[in-house]
Order: sequence, then structure tokens, then C-alpha cells
Amino acid sequence: AASTENQPLCINTPITDITYGISGSPVSTTVTGLPTGVTYNYASGTLTISGSPSVSGLFSYTITSSDGTCPDVVLTNQGTINVQPLPTITLGATTVYCPSSTSFNLPYTSTTGSPTTYSIIAGSPALTGFTPIVNAPITSTPLNIALPAVVPSGTYQFIITVKNANGCLSTNKAFTVTFQDTTPPTITCPAPILVSTTTGCTATGVTLGTPTTNDNCSVASVTNNAPSSYPVGATTVTWAVTDGSGNTATCTQTVTVVDQTPPTAICKNISVSLNASG
Repeated sequence: AASTENQPLCINTPITDITYGISGSPVSTTVTGLPTGVTYNYASGTLTISGSPSVSGLFSYTITSSDGTCPDVVLTNQGTINVQPLPTITLGATTVYCPSSTSFNLPYTSTTGSPTTYSIIAGSPALTGFTPIVNAPITSTPLNIALPAVVPSGTYQFIITVKNANGCLSTNKAFTVTFQDTTPPTITCPAPILVSTTTGCTATGVTLGTPTTNDNCSVASVTNNAPSSYPVGATTVTWAVTDGSGNTATCTQTVTVVDQTPPTAICKNISVSLNASG
């Protein structure tokens, strides 16, 4: 048992069986100091210690064997089992992310058991296309997690585990991340325009300018309902912006057309003849 009588292991992990050969004909063989979950068995000159410790700590055990003679011959041997607790990680709250995000941050507030690496897999509901992370080094908080190219709106579950240098693996810890955009975009219209008629009593080829738009995620389209020609007077043009999640916002711009072309007077000479009465 020289190679196995002093062994470190993780809690709830089977120990490597520890065996001792006991010669003679002992009438009693006992082992004290074993952790809960680990037992011993003596049969045919061989003592075997085995099991899975369910508590952590450093346990020094003692083997006592007696042959029952007078005077009694008592043999003792000792060893240790170092049961290490599983590492843990305490996660912080995640924020809501845009569906167009390429990654998300996973904050954590503390760890125990000196974990050095982490792994993340998709839970249920799963994010399609998510690439599992396997034994990545634990950096300072937050952990940055890459996302697939397409992330549909929704809430998805992930499962994280951490492992320390001794190979002890934590239990599964589930967390969720929501990808949703309910914030409408913003739009500011170009300034009002004053133009003169160009064709008959209308104005054509009017340059409206470009509105200023913004969105917390992404702008998908900007449109307006401008006519191809504007009559004399004021015409209201409505601009609309739509973001990647279908949220919209509008603003209006006024186009005023004035007729500054003077009318044309056509004159005709007239000859008048007078008779005798004038």
C-alpha cells in the first residue's frame, strides 16, 4: 500500500483502493479515522480500504490488528486521505443583450477551491450554433463569451463548470442570457425646405437631405413618403427608421413650394375709327 496509503482526491470521487497484507491469524482488524463514505474489509489476509468520501478534509486513519495471544501482539499502520472540496463559482447578474451581439459578458463575484479553468455548454432552451467552451483559463471578471453569427431574440440557458489544478470539477451551474431589443430607434429630420416651382405650378427634383438616426442595437432601414413632385404650398414628408428588431420611430419634414414666376402679359394693338358723330 506504499503508493496508495497517502492520496489526495476530490470529494465524492472513488479513492484508489488501499490494500494491506496482514500475516498471521489476527482475530480482529479495525480501521479508524476514515472519512464518511469510505469503508474497509478484511478477508483472507488482505485488508482493503475503498469507497467515495462524501466529506472534505485531511483524514489520518489507523489500522489496528490483534492476534489475541497472551501477551497480545498488536500491529498498527497509518495513512492519510486528503479529500478536497469541489471548486465553486458564484455568478453575477447578466444584462440584456442585442440580438446582433457577437459576445456577452458573464460576471462572477467569487470562487472557492482555486479553480483555474471553466467550461460552458448550451442548456435548454439552447442557443443554436453556440460553440462549447472547454477548459478555458479563468480570467478576471467578467468572462467574455463568444456567440454564433446569428442570435435570434429570446432567452437561452447555459451551463458552466469550473475545475482546479487538482482536477476537481464543480457541479453544474445554470444561468440564462436574454437577447432582446424593445428600445425604439431615434430619428431627427432634416430642416424644413423652401423651394420655388420648377415645372408649371410644381417643384421637382427637391433634395430633402439626410435624417440623423441612432439605435442601441442596429438600424435596418430609413424611408420616407416624399412625392416625386410638390404642389405650391406646404407638403409634409414623413421619415421612418426601423431597427433590426422591427422597432420604429418617425419624424416629419415640411417642404414649402412658392411660385415666384411672374405672369406674362400679352398686349394687342387696337385701331378705332370714329364716324361723323364721334
